[in-house]
Amino acid sequence: MRVIVIGAGAIGGMVAGYLSADGHAVLAVDDWVEHVEAISDRGLRIRGARGTHLFRPQAVCWSSLEPPDSPPDLVLVSVKSADTDRAAELAARLLGDSTVVISTQNGLNEDALCKRLGPERVIGAVCEIGGYLDGPGEIVETRAEGGFVIGELDGTDTPRLREAQKVLAACAPTVVSPQIRNVLWSKLTWNCIMNSLTAITGLGQGQVWAQTRLRELAAGVAREAAAVAEADGAALEPLGFLGVDLPGLASTDQTVAGRTIEAIVRRYEAQWEKSTSMLQDVRHGRPTEVDYLNGHVVRRGRELGVAAPLNARLVELVHAVERGADRQGVQLLDSLVAVA
Repeated sequence: MRVIVIGAGAIGGMVAGYLSADGHAVLAVDDWVEHVEAISDRGLRIRGARGTHLFRPQAVCWSSLEPPDSPPDLVLVSVKSADTDRAAELAARLLGDSTVVISTQNGLNEDALCKRLGPERVIGAVCEIGGYLDGPGEIVETRAEGGFVIGELDGTDTPRLREAQKVLAACAPTVVSPQIRNVLWSKLTWNCIMNSLTAITGLGQGQVWAQTRLRELAAGVAREAAAVAEADGAALEPLGFLGVDLPGLASTDQTVAGRTIEAIVRRYEAQWEKSTSMLQDVRHGRPTEVDYLNGHVVRRGRELGVAAPLNARLVELVHAVERGADRQGVQLLDSLVAVA
């Protein structure tokens, strides 16, 4: 297939690399000139969870991209959520009659893509591969067991969906869900918990679950997101790739929630200091995606008449840490506990 990946960072780069090795004609588009030059000159090296590999996808700078002679069969959007509209504008210039668009981003960006490109173009997806950029042309893959869940937004099973499954399987295990909006809301909820709590405290993922106060706050964030999702016509589902029972975590039955938390604690003991993408953004002075994670829950909840005060306070705290108004640390939990 002819594939264009918009955003060749850690996730987009891994997708571009593995798909190119499977024989697809892949073009990676990115803003980072040195990264594009490195890929073009010496290839894209991915090392880590699945060994070391050198891939040679084509790469071009965003500003230099011209519509290809033959339109792509598949466009993958792998930019930060703040750049979704910009990526959609670029994708609109590339589309052929049957081009399919898939987001491998954090957050619920499918609606933004549908608004610009048309819902008939977009397949929903949840991405569970992990990694980070380690210099131009260098990616470290951190999760060997990750994969993708994809689905048509209307729940139908289509030939293009099955074709997309085959293509993405060259990068990582890919399953089809008839309830992709449920899965999207579930991944969003997990990101609202882990990204924001690690970002404000500076703790690793396992360290978050080792603290009683943080466990209780995580359950509160999940309950708010579950209420908004339900009002939006979706329901949380267990996240198979992560082994996390989100319905159990969001349960108002304290026994069910308690058992779920115990299982999460055991699972994340092995990821004691592992960071999240938002924690990495804070450490490197980059803007976070909190407005598209917890902020999405707050905005959608407001539209639907469902309050999400914990998520709203987390948005405020992450922004305060971003701009240096508050010092990162567990002392920030006091105001969250007060809201809870």
